[in-house]
Amino acid sequence: MFIALLVSLLQAATSVQDSMITIQGVVTDSASGERIPYASVILTDDKRGAVTNRNGEFVFANVRRRAQNVRVSAVSFKTGYFTLRPGAEDVLRVRLSLGESPTVLREVTVLGDSAGMTVLPPGGTVISKQEAKTSVSFFKNDLIRYVTRLPSVVTLNGQSSRYFVRGGGPDQNLVTIDGIRVYNLAHAFGLFSFLDPKIVKTSTFFPGNFGAQYGNRLSSVMDVRTIDGDKNRITGEGSADLFTADMEISGPLALTQGSNSSFVAFCRLPMSSSLLKDFFPTDDRFRFYDGFAKVGGDIEKVGRISAEAFLMGDNVEAQRFCDPSYSWNQWAAAVTGGFFVGGRHLFNFTLSYLKYRTYQSLQTNGGFQNPQKCEVSEPSLSADATYFTDSGNQFNVGMFFSFPSYSYSFTNAYGRPITDTGPIAEPQFWASYRWNISPRLIAILGLRWDIFRATQFLSIWTTGYLADPRLTVLYEFGDRVLLSAGVGRYHQRLINLNDENQIYTPFDLIMPLPADMNEESAWDYTVGAVAAPTVLTTIKAAVYMRNFGRLVGINRQKVEVSDPDFVAGTGFSYGAELSCGYQTEKYYGEVNYSYGYVRKDFGGVEIIPPYDLRHQGNISAGFSPVRGLWLRAFWKITSGLPYTPLAGFFGEIDMNPSDIRSWSTSYVRKEVEFGTLNSARLPGYQSLDMSVEYEMNAFVGDLSFQVAVINLLNRRNVFYFNNVTLDAEYQLARTADFSISFKF
Repeated sequence: MFIALLVSLLQAATSVQDSMITIQGVVTDSASGERIPYASVILTDDKRGAVTNRNGEFVFANVRRRAQNVRVSAVSFKTGYFTLRPGAEDVLRVRLSLGESPTVLREVTVLGDSAGMTVLPPGGTVISKQEAKTSVSFFKNDLIRYVTRLPSVVTLNGQSSRYFVRGGGPDQNLVTIDGIRVYNLAHAFGLFSFLDPKIVKTSTFFPGNFGAQYGNRLSSVMDVRTIDGDKNRITGEGSADLFTADMEISGPLALTQGSNSSFVAFCRLPMSSSLLKDFFPTDDRFRFYDGFAKVGGDIEKVGRISAEAFLMGDNVEAQRFCDPSYSWNQWAAAVTGGFFVGGRHLFNFTLSYLKYRTYQSLQTNGGFQNPQKCEVSEPSLSADATYFTDSGNQFNVGMFFSFPSYSYSFTNAYGRPITDTGPIAEPQFWASYRWNISPRLIAILGLRWDIFRATQFLSIWTTGYLADPRLTVLYEFGDRVLLSAGVGRYHQRLINLNDENQIYTPFDLIMPLPADMNEESAWDYTVGAVAAPTVLTTIKAAVYMRNFGRLVGINRQKVEVSDPDFVAGTGFSYGAELSCGYQTEKYYGEVNYSYGYVRKDFGGVEIIPPYDLRHQGNISAGFSPVRGLWLRAFWKITSGLPYTPLAGFFGEIDMNPSDIRSWSTSYVRKEVEFGTLNSARLPGYQSLDMSVEYEMNAFVGDLSFQVAVINLLNRRNVFYFNNVTLDAEYQLARTADFSISFKF
């Protein structure tokens, strides 16, 4: 009797198991074949939902073996409805394609219908190509320009792409392109960047509290994913304005029969070597270059593999003595891929090599003086795997192995050189678990290990740390409100040799801390909320606090050889952010406000950093009165940035007491005495930028014209005070730019 009952139970369990399947899939653009990241995929009958990852992939495990109705939606695409009919297979692999929509809908964070929620940390923003094109700037379509108008992102002038986030320095921002860690993106002292939306599929920006998959930075992360190219036909885009010209072309590539492969190529060059003259009082000759190429294709139905390379650089030749000349370049090559293993395992990898070089020198009558050099060679391998459970939970494990070699040479104001060279190792592992506690409550637990530092911590060394814990909790309140909270610890081994108080910084001089020195560290705390009162409206709010337990900087007061090269300190920052956006087919508007406070302490002395911007407000708006015509405006208003005031002047006798002959030839030098560092503030800043764009059909493609006016109000916003001439230097005057773009 017992045996018969046991057999019947096993048969019932087997029957139930046989009636369940796994659905693997990708969401693509029907026109180009491009994968669509962060799309919402809902099984409407079972009321189960998922969000595609950054590669457009999704998985439903333990689904009933019957016809499934699916609803798919994504920003800038028409909602798609599909019916999936599984056969005898245990794993159903599908490709779901969406058509483009003329309405650029805003990011949908709350999905409703018990479909689950996005897994972005509090404050995370997904920037689409269409949203990046709404930026108003000199150089049309710059992704960084969109980032700098987000809450709590501070620039030291209105047109710089060098940014500071929530009290962190620029070297504490991590930027990756297809998983490749890059060290510099800005051209021409930050006027524009390498990231043209023509080659960017999507970018995810985290101002803090980012997940365990990211490491070795304290402040923010921008994860950029490039386009794969059109798999169906040859397409191209190009543009030219008064300063630059660029071109992108992509199309199908028949590597193998039915390979569904493609290529993409992009380049950008200056229109003139006197570009800087239009923005700065200089006659220096300036050249830059950008290039990008990528080939790739699909593996079976849902796998992928690609190879890519990019390069960028600047070169400035000083035309006068005592003016600095500089150059920098960066290039990288990588192979990336991803595929499913079995029914519930997803594997992704990136194998890359990057080279970064910088050089700056001062030309005098005695030749080139005080050169500053930096070189980074970085081979790396990153890989991660995801396991999908029956209940929809996800377990992720990953690794990042990097073996960079650094070489740098720096001379401080006292003539003391600081140099070093040599390789280091960065073996890091991470793990995270997305736990669906209830249909409305999700917890994301993460842990990241630096094997080298963890080994030091567990040995007799006094340096090192065990691991970095991360936690994010999401709660869906009602159908249109998402509450979130996050906490995490972060470490950083790389620092910037540049002085953050410098007015212009053409590039970053990167160096690692010595192995016997503790890294920079910080704890990050964030609480946020996202509301979607209507389909077209998004409201976001967040408060944050960041405790910099350890900061490290170059000892710029080093005089004696025995003086230390580095100084350690602490710091903290806190603030609040609020933003509201509304968008339809004919107009859009976004208003955001942020309050921030940041302090640092080195050697018991409190320091106000130059990016301690208390209040900042941004308003973006666009209106299309007729088809093809767009009127756009961007208004920024901020409180004043800190600066160091003058305390007075004094005369110093230039005389050697031990040389009696110098007594009769000595003279009095005029010296300046400065006040407390950054203890005063410049006046508030305000600027208004506007553009008019008209797009029309021409021949076999689209043609558009744009006129942009920067600083339309022509306010005399103070940039800095010149302590030599005792004059105020102002921001850029009213400047106009004309551009023409085409697409086929």
